[in-house]
Amino acid sequence: GDAATRAVVSEQLADVADALAKASGDAFPDVKREVAAALNCLSSVEENKVEIADRCISSILTLSLSNDAEVEKHAVCAIANLMEMVELHDRLLEEQGLAPLIALVLSDDLATKGEACRAVANLAANAEMQRHLMAEAGLAPIVGAMATTDPLCHRYGALALANLATNVANQVKIVQEGAVKVLVMLAGNPERELEARRYAVLALANLAATVGNHPAILEDGALQAMFSLSNAADDLSQYYVAYALGNLAANEANHARVVEEGGLQPLIALSYSEDPDVHQQAAAALRGLAVDEANKMKIVQEGGLEPLVLLLRSMDVEVQREVCAALCNLSLSDENKYEIAKGGAIGPLIARAQSEDMEVARQACAALANLAEMPDNQLRLVEEGAVQPLIAVMRSPFVEVQRESGRVLANLAAHVANHEIIVEEGGHQLMISYLLSPDTALQRVGALGIGNLATNGKNRVLLVESGCLEPLMSLSRSEEVELEIQRYSVLALANLGTSVANHEAFVAEGTLPLLISLANHPDEEVRQYAAFALVKVGHNAEVRKRVTEEGGLEPVLFLARTDDPEVHREVLPALTTLSFADANKVEIAKNGGLPPLIALSRDDNPVVKRQAATALANLAEVVSNHVRIIDAGAAPPLVDGLNADEPEVLREMARAIGNLSANCDFGNMFFRMGVVPKLVIMLRSTDVGSQRMASMALANIATNVKVQPKMVNKGVLAPIVTLARPGLDPKAKGDGEAERYALLVLANLAVSSVNHEEVMRESLDLVVGFSKSSDIRCRQHSVFVLGNLAANPENGDMIMAGGCIKPIISFAFPGDPNVQYQAVAAIRGLATKADIRLSIVRAGALEPLILAASSDSVEVQREVAAASRSGGGGSGVGGDAARAAGNGVDGDEAEAAEEPRLAHPPAGPPFA
Repeated sequence: GDAATRAVVSEQLADVADALAKASGDAFPDVKREVAAALNCLSSVEENKVEIADRCISSILTLSLSNDAEVEKHAVCAIANLMEMVELHDRLLEEQGLAPLIALVLSDDLATKGEACRAVANLAANAEMQRHLMAEAGLAPIVGAMATTDPLCHRYGALALANLATNVANQVKIVQEGAVKVLVMLAGNPERELEARRYAVLALANLAATVGNHPAILEDGALQAMFSLSNAADDLSQYYVAYALGNLAANEANHARVVEEGGLQPLIALSYSEDPDVHQQAAAALRGLAVDEANKMKIVQEGGLEPLVLLLRSMDVEVQREVCAALCNLSLSDENKYEIAKGGAIGPLIARAQSEDMEVARQACAALANLAEMPDNQLRLVEEGAVQPLIAVMRSPFVEVQRESGRVLANLAAHVANHEIIVEEGGHQLMISYLLSPDTALQRVGALGIGNLATNGKNRVLLVESGCLEPLMSLSRSEEVELEIQRYSVLALANLGTSVANHEAFVAEGTLPLLISLANHPDEEVRQYAAFALVKVGHNAEVRKRVTEEGGLEPVLFLARTDDPEVHREVLPALTTLSFADANKVEIAKNGGLPPLIALSRDDNPVVKRQAATALANLAEVVSNHVRIIDAGAAPPLVDGLNADEPEVLREMARAIGNLSANCDFGNMFFRMGVVPKLVIMLRSTDVGSQRMASMALANIATNVKVQPKMVNKGVLAPIVTLARPGLDPKAKGDGEAERYALLVLANLAVSSVNHEEVMRESLDLVVGFSKSSDIRCRQHSVFVLGNLAANPENGDMIMAGGCIKPIISFAFPGDPNVQYQAVAAIRGLATKADIRLSIVRAGALEPLILAASSDSVEVQREVAAASRSGGGGSGVGGDAARAAGNGVDGDEAEAAEEPRLAHPPAGPPFA
């Protein structure tokens, strides 16, 4: 009857049920049909089910075995109605009703078969009943029913399989029974009932919850069947499709196939669904597919970004989790980072990062951290207000959220433009606190963030004052932390060490020994970063000695030995600074310091070129380094360096050439390479340092006798004399050191007798003047000149006429052996002329000669003996004796003067 009638009958159900139960045993088929139909109708009312089951279930089961198709149909329909209540399932078992029910699934009557499938589907919704169903008959009857053309069999057979597939143990049997192919055919057939197709997809979705079933599902063509239903108008169909695709997408092995068969567009379309369950499952599927590198760009290119960004605004936490995770996966691709940022995701992600849900906040922060790996996005995040909320999120109670929010800030700190706001908001202090955390991930982002902030000179002192040094050192030395943490920590120390103001703290905290030990670390990056740190500290001249004493030179040389020109440029300042220490000069030259210095001496940057030349000049102060420097190929770039426009470059190039030219052979080599005209130009420079180093270099080059006449021919004398002359004028502002070097040039040029006439003509008055100078070194150097000139007897009269004898005699007294030798040699040379001897004696030469005879220098003693023979002897010198001496010994009889002597200037120090 109709619903109204059933309701009236229900009021007297007990009596009716008893009557029906009694009538079910009637032998007349028509009576049974009516009873079965009545029970079917009454059992459809929820309020009747328990009463009917209590009074009639046995009768209904009996009717289901009547062999009358109509009776069996109504009876099994009643059973299906009753089995909608889970509480009645046990009653069916108690009445041993499973066997007749399964028998009806095998009925030839399609209506009966369909209702039996409905009953099984209802029972299969109860996990406790699934075991009994599988034990009673297995899956064959259900699969067989689905192979019919009956819509009820399709619908409820698929639902039964879907419910059974919620049990993992059943899934393998369902696949083995060949049910997948039947389900796929049903789901993909647009002519079948929508609800049946929907249940078929649900069954496939449940089967796809087990990865082992995926090959069978895909091989039987399930994807296209699912896609065909994704456009269904009802939300439930869309949900089941999204659910199934989500399970398949959870397996990375399926990603390529899902995308190749066109899965992205259905999923993207489902992401736009207004139903939260549908777009949650679609987002989950996209999240899974986005794990695959090849799919990341495809998802964005096919329009998957827009719905995900829209879903970020959802208030459903489950949706937020899936969407944030999907964006996190997509943002791992560099190509997507800009697109996601431009697509409007940053603001919503910042909002989601502040979620109280740990997973939402973690995934949102991770996505932002990935985006912040790109410089443009680093600025964009700050512009959209990310810093302050993220610093707040860094204090989250969840360590997982702390890790990712800290990573965002560390990446933002990679852009110097963001440093000010990060420091203002106290981000640096949180980074330092992360260094002290027992969590390794926090240690890592803390070290990375501090290292990035320390690239900015404005932050370095603040960071050290805020207490970062000790925890960074602790992480750097620990053997228990991850290698990457060590690398970041040592790199942070290197950046902090760039500031001279931090060097005192480095020394006080014992950072130098740590860095030196880390420079021998087995990991190449740690070694390199430690060496860089020492390089930075090594820039400081005040710390130079400490670095040298504690063995810090070798790490610097370790970097110098690399093949990377950029590394060489980084090392150069430290190498230059360390080259000032005498203890380092030989080690630098022997152990790999020369190649980068020589290469950088060719650099276009004048600062780099000057530093390289300074280091080479410092190394060339040690004689044993000369051959190494020349053999390493330093000469050509040094000579080329004399063409520079910058005085500071010129002076260091000239100093290096001058120091190397202390070796007579190398001086000759540089002469042949054409340095003299270039040095002469420097003599005329207005830069004092250039004048000084050019004159020093010329003095050393002039120690080679073969080149002395050639130097005069190249016009050295005039500018040398001009350079020295201001030293004779008390009011002039000359450079004393340059004047001394100029006199040494004259002294060495005067070794060659070929040059005497021109040297006498151009510079004798100058030399005479300096022989009376208040500067003792100028007087000494002038004596060197006079001593060499005096070796030529033809110059004697002019030297005597210049009034030089008294300064010469004054230096013949004991003192500097070299100067004394030159003075005695000058006296000896002058004394070879008879008409000068008496003047020499009367000027008081005998006393210093007598004293000089007791000199420790054999050379001085020889000169004294020769001078005495030239001048005669006797304890007293009177007029007659002087005349006798003067008359008795002519020039031909006098012993020849000693060979002129070369004078070397000391190695050229750097010009202050």
